[in-house]
Amino acid sequence: MRAKGWLIGRVVMGGAILAGGPLMWGQSMPATTAPSTSVAAATAVADPMIAKIREEGMQRSEVMQTLNYLSNAIGPRLTGSPNLKRANEWTRDQLTKLGLENAHLEQWPFGGRGWQVKRFTMQVIEPLQISLIAYPKAWSPGLENPISAEVALLEARTEEDLQKYRGKLKGKVVLDGGTRAIGPSFTPLAARLSDSDLERFSKATPGGNIDTQPRIATTGPATRGAGAGRGRGIGAGGGLARGRVIQFLMEEGAVMELTMTTGNQMAILVGAGAVTLPTTAGAATASAPATATAPAGAPGRGRGGPAAYAPNAPATLPQVTVTVEGYNRLVRMAQLGVPLKIEADLQERTVQHIMEYLILPISEAFQI
Repeated sequence: MRAKGWLIGRVVMGGAILAGGPLMWGQSMPATTAPSTSVAAATAVADPMIAKIREEGMQRSEVMQTLNYLSNAIGPRLTGSPNLKRANEWTRDQLTKLGLENAHLEQWPFGGRGWQVKRFTMQVIEPLQISLIAYPKAWSPGLENPISAEVALLEARTEEDLQKYRGKLKGKVVLDGGTRAIGPSFTPLAARLSDSDLERFSKATPGGNIDTQPRIATTGPATRGAGAGRGRGIGAGGGLARGRVIQFLMEEGAVMELTMTTGNQMAILVGAGAVTLPTTAGAATASAPATATAPAGAPGRGRGGPAAYAPNAPATLPQVTVTVEGYNRLVRMAQLGVPLKIEADLQERTVQHIMEYLILPISEAFQI
């Protein structure tokens, strides 16, 4: 694969963004303004080829156009998903249009299933309508038919707590965990390095430790990321593995699990769903909790058992992540004894897909 000199800056400056993720809500595309000629001249390097790369990247960059298309026109690209394949093919075609030879896709065994949401809707319908910002967890199964179900709150940190909910969750949408406090943030989400920061970095010595975080002045306590815990704290010192809770919900006949995002404010972070833990002693009891027996080295093996994407993943139930404040409101209403009913529809598609990724032979790409 060979590139003309005028292409190198575009490949180098844009390459790191080819697999970029979707933009956060409310985040606008930053304007791209070319630096002045005097600035470019002042920072020019002696090597003529490096100077060409800098000029191409700084004066004619297409990084933001690439990010815009990947983030908005194509969107999320889960590992092994049809949408990732689409993004890979688009990237290959763009490199070919730029004049690169032999831009191609090479296959590698993902070892899991592809997954894609086809349809998802969810809202509270009783005692009043509440629109919810929520997303299905990756590799979550879908619903055979749309549901209209009552809501139940599950707050359990131990196996003994869990057993108190026996016979109470059949046919319910389960709120899995309590509320989490979110305070106002007075810390900027991002900050530029100051002259004093750069001076500190310049004094770093090999093997020494140095704080590489910008020194940010705040007008109040730094509360971003702070809170009053994350509900019952399962998987984070709460004493119950996620797979054990899923197993219990399935045994009890729950139809869907709702959890709170780990993000703050309106940000929503969605991970993979959980599956039931394989056990040696059948259903757990308060005195004898389930024991995971997933074989070491099993394909798609997650922490304590198979991962949700594994071809041999155990059965699980639909799982959805909700924004912090949306979830908190539902919990507060449930704690007040207000009967809640949720209407939901989740349709997904699972494919046995061999993941593909873009490969660039660097040794050939930059022969001029």
